[in-house]
Amino acid sequence: MPSARARPSPQRRKRRGTRAAVAGEVLAMSDLLTYAYAVVRNAEGLRETTAPLRGVADSPVSLVTDTGDDQLGLVVSHVSGQDFQEDALKQHLEDLEWLEAVARAHHGVIEALAERTTVLPLRLATVYLDDNRAREVLEAGRTMFAERLARLSEHVEWGVKIYVEPSAAPAAPAVPAADLTPG
Repeated sequence: MPSARARPSPQRRKRRGTRAAVAGEVLAMSDLLTYAYAVVRNAEGLRETTAPLRGVADSPVSLVTDTGDDQLGLVVSHVSGQDFQEDALKQHLEDLEWLEAVARAHHGVIEALAERTTVLPLRLATVYLDDNRAREVLEAGRTMFAERLARLSEHVEWGVKIYVEPSAAPAAPAVPAADLTPG
């Protein structure tokens, strides 16, 4: 009985293989990958804000802009391919010190941007082969990014932590032994 699952055409399999081979060649030629932090509007107006920022691995932060009228931009920096290729990243994500440093740097960039504009944060370790590929993703998602940024506009995210001193917590009431009965 034939399988109901669709299989890629030979042309699609060939393209996929070629793309992977090209990606490997590009990565071998340039050890740097483009690390994306967030999508922002009015990217050109944020160039001064991003110029002094340092991101993951203390790398300078910059903007990759699209060609649309809404001036969307990806806030990016460049990171080592040795640290952010898939296999290396899996190992690093188990190293809590490395993970903490990356998470703090990622959050620091987003926090600095949020003081100046509406920010659509991206997942930790969102990485592209280069700025051109990041730009392609930005342009392909232009409508979705613009809609989400509009929805977030003029909203602020708050994190709240509540602490209770152990001595301030009420003691559990003592139950007399006579009140303890089986089932």
